[in-house]
Amino acid sequence: MSQFKDSESREWHVKVVVDLVEKVREIGVDLVDITGQTMKRLANDDVLLVRVMWLICDQQADERHVTPAQFGAAMFGDALDAAYEALRGALDDFFPRRKREFWRKMLETDTAQQVAAMEIGLEALNDPATIEKITVATRDRVRKEIQSALTHLESAIASPES
Repeated sequence: MSQFKDSESREWHVKVVVDLVEKVREIGVDLVDITGQTMKRLANDDVLLVRVMWLICDQQADERHVTPAQFGAAMFGDALDAAYEALRGALDDFFPRRKREFWRKMLETDTAQQVAAMEIGLEALNDPATIEKITVATRDRVRKEIQSALTHLESAIASPES
């Protein structure tokens, strides 16, 4: 059984079973999507990941008298990565052998693409030319917004109704 610790060092056990899959589907998340899209979605949306993990851990939380707010407050930073990895492990255990290899390969490929995208993004953000382009674009956008607000204000002041 997979497990993770939240930022309060509470250990949570993660097991995916059919009843849980059905419960999580009620919030629009299909844990047994073997294409890897659900896991990609959960990797990119930490709030949704915490909602899913709450549904997985809610009985344990009840036993420990941990409220949803307390659970959510302890889910940040490395605890999010630990929860995600525990969910991946639990899904490995859930899938039958005939689907497991495909699911693992899809997830591995998607994870590699996400890592590559992050590296490309960081490289671009560390490039002074990119920073200059962002600065120029921001300056232009702010100037346009100020001009638009001034035009709107001048128009309102000049109108006979004012």
